[in-house]
Amino acid sequence: MPKSRTPSVEIQIGGETRHLIYGHHALGELEEAAGLLTESSRIKAVILALWAGLLTETLDSRGRDTAKTLSRFQIAGLLDTMDPAEIEIVAEKILEAQRLARPPEPENPTPAPIPQA
Repeated sequence: MPKSRTPSVEIQIGGETRHLIYGHHALGELEEAAGLLTESSRIKAVILALWAGLLTETLDSRGRDTAKTLSRFQIAGLLDTMDPAEIEIVAEKILEAQRLARPPEPENPTPAPIPQA
């Protein structure tokens, strides 16, 4: 996997030097853990949508993972190697695929009849 573009900040904690790295996976997990997961939580949404959209292509005929199946963590790692413009293209492709997967809405929907008891 290519090297992440995500910068890190060195921190001394617990007697050890560690690094704070807020890549896409970390930010998505933070959003979820902090209860910030809403429709506008784009980071987690992109990770989950990309992961789900790639599942069919990577699972075997019985729905089991294969060597090509990517985890959500791996998806986030791939996004970490991209610049914001590339991620925006990925997000647009996700929306395009989701639109194609949904049947078109009828122009004048007819309400379903209410069953009589």
